[in-house]
Amino acid sequence: MAAFVQSGFWGCMRRISSCMQQPAAKLKITVSAFTLAPIIALSTIIFEVVGRGWFSFSNFTKLLLFSCFLWAAADIGLVLNLYFLHLPLSPYPAAAAALSPLLQQQQERQQQQQQGLQQGLQQEQELQQHQQQGLQQQLQQQLQQQLLREKQLLAACCFLFALSGICVFILLLLWGKAAAAVALPFRSSSSSNNNSSAAAAGGGAGAATGVGTAAGAPAAAGAAPPGAAAAAAVTPAAAAAAANLLHSSIIEIQARNARERRLRIMEEENRKRKFVQDNLHSQQQQQQQQQQQQQQQQQQQQQQQQQQQQQQSGVCMEAPVVCPL
Repeated sequence: MAAFVQSGFWGCMRRISSCMQQPAAKLKITVSAFTLAPIIALSTIIFEVVGRGWFSFSNFTKLLLFSCFLWAAADIGLVLNLYFLHLPLSPYPAAAAALSPLLQQQQERQQQQQQGLQQGLQQEQELQQHQQQGLQQQLQQQLQQQLLREKQLLAACCFLFALSGICVFILLLLWGKAAAAVALPFRSSSSSNNNSSAAAAGGGAGAATGVGTAAGAPAAAGAAPPGAAAAAAVTPAAAAAAANLLHSSIIEIQARNARERRLRIMEEENRKRKFVQDNLHSQQQQQQQQQQQQQQQQQQQQQQQQQQQQQQSGVCMEAPVVCPL
């Protein structure tokens, strides 16, 4: 029986494979041939079960019969499926006429869905392109703004550097002029000192030669020009005047700095005093307000006590007098 079932199964599978390769015109011929195997299998299963009884078989035989039954049912279902699906629709014009508009509607729906999907994809692509373009434009604008800022900073730095160089050059010129003006009196005084020392040396040399100190001094004085003597007389006074001016200017600057320092100290002290006074004034005001509130509370308490006393006295006065009968 197992060999019969196996041969029927493999034969049915071969027929199914050959049927799938054959055209629809030859399908009717093969259907009648390859439905015999499941029919025979079902008939043998029913005969064996009815003749012997289901409980008389072993478990292996029961499993084999059950598998044969399933195989036969699947084979019949497959045959019917092939018969109704692969046959041409010419024997069934009404069904074909009923199915054709449904198929057309399904095709139209599928086409519409595909078109909608394509349109949605195109719109999404366009949106993505617009977003990318906007982002690129924003990045370009930001880069341009950064470049402009950097250029402006560089220009400002160059301008400040040039201005600082010019200021330093002007300060150096002014400092050189001031130093030269201050050094002129000292140079003139040193030159006058040199001239006087040279004259004294000339007088001493004349005295050593035998002319004498009294004769050497007039000779040296007569040999010296009158302009040098005037310069020797003027330059010490100018140097002293310049030194006095410098000393007086330094004293004035120191006095001014001391005055400014005193003013700052006085302003700070005034601010501190004002701050302390303001704090004291605010504390006094708060204390006064608290005292006023306490006084008001005391007055309210006194008024309440007076009202209570008046009420109590009124109750006592209004108490009924009981007259004895």
